[in-house]
Amino acid sequence: MKIMKRLIALTIIFSMLIMPGATAYGDSIIYIAYFNKTVLQGETFMIYISGIKADDTVKVTSDLKARSEKYFPYKNGKLAIIAVGCTAEPGEYGYDILISRGDKVLRDVKNKITVKENSFKKDYIKVSKETQEKKSQDNLNFDTEQIAKAKADPENLPLYKGRFIAPVDAEINTEFGAMRYVNGVRSSVHSGLDFKAKKGTPVMASNDGKVVLAMELNSSGNTVILDHGLNIYTSYCHLDSIGVEIGDRVEKGDIVGNVGSTGYSTGPHLHWTFSIGRQSTDPKPFMDGFGTPNF
Repeated sequence: MKIMKRLIALTIIFSMLIMPGATAYGDSIIYIAYFNKTVLQGETFMIYISGIKADDTVKVTSDLKARSEKYFPYKNGKLAIIAVGCTAEPGEYGYDILISRGDKVLRDVKNKITVKENSFKKDYIKVSKETQEKKSQDNLNFDTEQIAKAKADPENLPLYKGRFIAPVDAEINTEFGAMRYVNGVRSSVHSGLDFKAKKGTPVMASNDGKVVLAMELNSSGNTVILDHGLNIYTSYCHLDSIGVEIGDRVEKGDIVGNVGSTGYSTGPHLHWTFSIGRQSTDPKPFMDGFGTPNF
């Protein structure tokens, strides 16, 4: 029922938020639609612009930090999925869109995005000094560089099909967005879901995609990252072994590795991250079927 209400709400928003006074230019009429304009910390919103050409320029000016929008060809326009960080301050943010064709401005629209506070849980763990050192600044810099390279050129078209599935059939013991305390000290926001699974448990691709990273990193250990198109990525971390290579195409349910405890880990489990570009986001809307465009 909750999902159905949200789908109905998105349909209403699509019809109501098409900007009035759409601009006609040549043979096209340009519309801008927002899904949604009010989001919780750690959630996503979408913007769809119809009636523009592939080489038209979309420029965004916003004071909403840590966003990661990229506009991709979609239907007869362009689409972006934008992730809001868990630590974004609640409030109202400007989000202005300028559309141009060569040196001519087609649309110049000013809007607001409202971010509301989310109720994240707290998570407490204890780690050894040796494990803690895996998150040294040098190690983190190396990991960040590898991930940035892997996500530098996202697929323009959707590779995914339908809903995303859980990569293992196991209990979730740490939720997305949980504030993590390490050895009693506040550390970071949990970027994904932790599944309590035994070592060696097969790990499935949560949807169709392309392998863009398959290697050992310092913090996340043996890691696989899949590109699902439209700047959507899933990451499978702390694997005992990796079963795919960069460039491989996988289908939903294919095995990409096995559960382990490599990297910054206190025991066997799967850390699964869902992200838009390099910004992690709550995967549950995408697993429920309303995180991706359905029009």
